[in-house]
Amino acid sequence: MRDKRKMEREGNMKSVLFFAILLAGGVALSAWMGIADSRLAAGRGTSLNNSQKNPVLREGEVLIWDPNSSAPLPIPPSRTKPPPVPIRRPDAYAPIYEPAYASHPFYRNTRRLMSLAKPLGSPHSGDWRTLVREPEQDFDQFVRDSRRSGGTLVVQPIGDLPADQRRAIGHVLDAISAFFGVQAICASPISLSVLPSGCFRTTDGWKQINAEALMSGTLGPLVGGGVAAIVAVTDLDLYPGGDWPFESAFGWSSYDQGTAVVSTARIIDRSPANRGRNLFRLTKLFIHELSHTYALKHCSLFNCLMNGSGNLRESDAKPLSLCPDCLAKLSLVTGRDPGAHVAEMIGLCRAKGFSADARYYRLASRALKL
Repeated sequence: MRDKRKMEREGNMKSVLFFAILLAGGVALSAWMGIADSRLAAGRGTSLNNSQKNPVLREGEVLIWDPNSSAPLPIPPSRTKPPPVPIRRPDAYAPIYEPAYASHPFYRNTRRLMSLAKPLGSPHSGDWRTLVREPEQDFDQFVRDSRRSGGTLVVQPIGDLPADQRRAIGHVLDAISAFFGVQAICASPISLSVLPSGCFRTTDGWKQINAEALMSGTLGPLVGGGVAAIVAVTDLDLYPGGDWPFESAFGWSSYDQGTAVVSTARIIDRSPANRGRNLFRLTKLFIHELSHTYALKHCSLFNCLMNGSGNLRESDAKPLSLCPDCLAKLSLVTGRDPGAHVAEMIGLCRAKGFSADARYYRLASRALKL
């Protein structure tokens, strides 16, 4: 009996000793981890508060800075060239970095749309990218080029357009207003008879208008005084003029002048059954050319409204939406939040029956958490 009680006392003492050892070990481990965390934070220098000096970022280190906070802006390793901000993009695309742009809230918002962006595939023979070699427009270049923002956008008919095309312009004006967030109006037609004779030529049975001569001689003087840009529309065919190696064009534009011109000659299908497709083609063409007047150049990275078009098949493949990069550029120059653009385009696409693009804008709305 005594041996049994002795064994119980010894067992209890061992249990108490075991738990005491565990408790002491836990306290020591917590103290060690606290010291390690404080050393790590001190070594990295990325903890920000108002009493600290501007922290210095090391090479390869990333700190997300909120420009709306009172925290100091981190100093990059090099005073002349900030380190690139890693952005998730297709593997074939090297990130482009522009510090003022990358910290802009519009830019950060459009990064949420990257999961919806579709990289362009290889071009086919006769596509725009096989005909024209254009450098991709980086953000530094866009910021340098962009000047136009507020003002009315004007659609200027040239000649007597068919009744169905005149009706379509009313729908196009709705789309322009929704896309750019500004007023869009249609001016009274300009008669073909007042254009200089040097504006016209006939090639392979097509009567054509010289786009550059029309923009510089007739449209250019109309820009200003509240008019941000003007886009002419004609049912005659276009040719670019100048040194461009094209016999015809769907549309043409000049950022410097704030002018553009589009032609319905090669995109309108006269069958009444194709009225919806005709409206979709016209809408994309108008907005594409007007976007050029806002300094957006052709996009060669993603499936985007700003893709160049060398033929009708390529034009039809474009969506009525901008890729995240191009939307960020447009938002910066117009001062309009990407969320407002997306919300407006959801309603526009539903109203006009552009179902595929309505689906895209609904997904974009979710990605932006509207």
